[in-house]
Amino acid sequence: MTIGDASNTSGIYSGVMTGAGNLATGASTGTLTLGGINLYTGSTTIGAGSTLVLNSTGTIATSSGVSNAGTFTIQGDKTIGTMTCTGGASIINLGANTLTEGGNLFLPPSATVNLTANSGTSYGNAAIAGTITNSAATTFGVTVGGFIPNGAVLNVLNATAAGAIAVTTTPTSSSPNVSFATSLSGNDILLTATRNTTAATSGNNTAVATAINSVTAPTGDFATVLGVIDTLSSADAVDAAYAQLDPVVNAGATQGSFNAMQQSLFAIDNHLGEVNSGANTGVATGDFWKDNGIWVRGVGNTSEQGERKGINGYDADMWGVTGGIDGEVANDTRLGLAGGYAATNVDNKVDTGNTDIDSYQGTIYVGYDDPSPWYADGGFQFAWNQYDGNRSIVFPGVDRKADASYDGQQYTGFGNVGYVIKQDPFNITPLAGLTYSHLNIDSYTESGAGDLDLTVNSQGYDLLQSALGVKLELAPIEDKGLKLVPEGHFRWLYDFIGDQVATTATFAGGGGSFDTKGAAPDQSSFNFGGGVTLFSKENLSFTATYDYEMKDQYRSHTGQGVLRYTF
Repeated sequence: MTIGDASNTSGIYSGVMTGAGNLATGASTGTLTLGGINLYTGSTTIGAGSTLVLNSTGTIATSSGVSNAGTFTIQGDKTIGTMTCTGGASIINLGANTLTEGGNLFLPPSATVNLTANSGTSYGNAAIAGTITNSAATTFGVTVGGFIPNGAVLNVLNATAAGAIAVTTTPTSSSPNVSFATSLSGNDILLTATRNTTAATSGNNTAVATAINSVTAPTGDFATVLGVIDTLSSADAVDAAYAQLDPVVNAGATQGSFNAMQQSLFAIDNHLGEVNSGANTGVATGDFWKDNGIWVRGVGNTSEQGERKGINGYDADMWGVTGGIDGEVANDTRLGLAGGYAATNVDNKVDTGNTDIDSYQGTIYVGYDDPSPWYADGGFQFAWNQYDGNRSIVFPGVDRKADASYDGQQYTGFGNVGYVIKQDPFNITPLAGLTYSHLNIDSYTESGAGDLDLTVNSQGYDLLQSALGVKLELAPIEDKGLKLVPEGHFRWLYDFIGDQVATTATFAGGGGSFDTKGAAPDQSSFNFGGGVTLFSKENLSFTATYDYEMKDQYRSHTGQGVLRYTF
């Protein structure tokens, strides 16, 4: 029976063909799908350009030999007689099924065998009772349908008798993560998988890919997710998936912690500067600025870090309050205690993850404001930081969010000096300072993302930052018993250490640990600011300031107000 001609269209035949006759498809572009249990014992001929499909229920007699000049596709495990590919572009589509042949298999140079590999043990193959004859130009094409371990060996064509077999050209692979190479073993043709990291475009993504490639036998959720990644067909899609499996390394959490510390210390330094300013501007008389005092400061800060050296940036907002009490403990020497709280929200750019930081600070400080032109202050601060973070993991087939809560401790010592130069109507004060801070972030384990949750080791970062600058104060402006002192200032800040974010993490599902790093920070930054201090006769003063800080791809705006009462 011949089905189809030059104008044949596709069709499905679900009946049963019996007898000793032959089945032939016409030379056309049509597709014939057999869905019945066919019993004819003659040959099956597939014409050039046409396709014969045995669907999940379709069979042909096990004694029927197939002469294939077109495309032969099976949708389930099937048994036939012999298979001889005769056409200029004959194709066998195995899917993830087993084709059992009772005779021999002949593959000319132009033949292609396509198969699907769902794992290292589940893949399309042909079991041949006779011999295999193929050419080195025969092509294999592998559609990756799941995770394929590195080194997995796929016995795709196995024969019981010796034939004329040859190593073929490099097989094609649908996955950027896995390549295959052919080899021979006895009468069999094997495909060996090699995992690679070529889709990764950054060192961090390469680290993730390397950890995944170390997995040999994933199970459960991990096998499912890694299989999804292996089925992504474009390198860009794979690279984007890797990027979402990294811990966050954009320095938002560390910079947010250091920023909360710096804003608190700036408040103390500015407060002591007010005391010194009151003495040096002639605003107060007698011992007004030598008495005990309490003060409170409110601050708001917004900052933006753009992409730097391939690491995505972040947007951060911080607000905080600091209060303190101090008094003179010796001639010209003031000792104080301060406590503060700061809340920071860091939103990662590009992805939708974020980190919230609650920082609780305690500071002891000392200031020396001798009537001579110079003054100094310094102190020590301890901060307890609480972090609540999440990162979104979204790529085709996966939509999850990993959450984490963890703590950190921060130890900071600081010192500042200034020298007041009076040049009416200005006070010009060169400034210098040095701050050392150590930040420890505890290890943590995420939850909510299944086997993609990470356990991240503890981290430690150091900052040794110098400050050189100048403050310019105008002579007081007097009105109705109030005195107003405008000022402007500039600081050049330099971090001698320049620690970059670095993490070591492992997946909950298994695999080796991997290291990821943030961009090396710009160690220089520049701070410009100005403000006014209002002095009253009721032992009150109020200072309002604005500061702008800039460095490579980073901008920060800070506003704060400080109210002081002397008693």
